[in-house]
Amino acid sequence: MAGTPARRDLVSIGEAAALIARSERHLRRLVAERRVRFYKVGRSIRFDVADLEALLDAAVVEPVGVPGLKSGR
Repeated sequence: MAGTPARRDLVSIGEAAALIARSERHLRRLVAERRVRFYKVGRSIRFDVADLEALLDAAVVEPVGVPGLKSGR
């Protein structure tokens, strides 16, 4: 349907913590520091799965080539 907003896959704080392999306490700290995007639904906090995936993608550290070191074993 035209004009219908896309449905978001929102998850609870426990589910979000499991998705990013961190504790609920750590995730609550990220919320308090406004370092992660979240939604307030009444009194509960919800997270969009796409936002959590973006958080993980932003945390990727690419390997650096080391001269003289072969990449395969």
